[in-house]
Amino acid sequence: MSSRFKIIAEECGRQIGFDEPNVADDYYGLMIDSVLVIMQPTDLDPEGDGILLCAEVGEFTGLVPEKILTLLLGVNIGFEFTQGTTLGLSPKQNKLFISKICSPAIDNGEKLAEQVNAFVDTAEYWQKVVDELAAYKASDDLIPPSINMLQV
Repeated sequence: MSSRFKIIAEECGRQIGFDEPNVADDYYGLMIDSVLVIMQPTDLDPEGDGILLCAEVGEFTGLVPEKILTLLLGVNIGFEFTQGTTLGLSPKQNKLFISKICSPAIDNGEKLAEQVNAFVDTAEYWQKVVDELAAYKASDDLIPPSINMLQV
């Protein structure tokens, strides 16, 4: 783990309200409201070390209907409806996750805390959407959420 990540993650935890953030070797998990946010350093950003944020936002039982998959993957286009996050489905577990890579320009805990708070707001929104979609049955007509419904 880079010392940069540990310092920024600890500062972020304190900014959010944790007195003694417990940053593990190469990740930091924190529960905010109903969202477990996992953050870890990543070198996927071409500008340098970024920070990956990830959270589970829901689970589907049984096979996920194609209409729902199309809807969920379609909102990733342009990131307009996902507030810069990416939605992804774990095919073996039928769990929906959101993720976001924070740029290396996020170089202190305060900036990261702002990103984490916005990420949590987006995750909570998608938790509600998944709850509604999970009730969908293949025989039901699926009416895609309107643009206004998808805006966080």
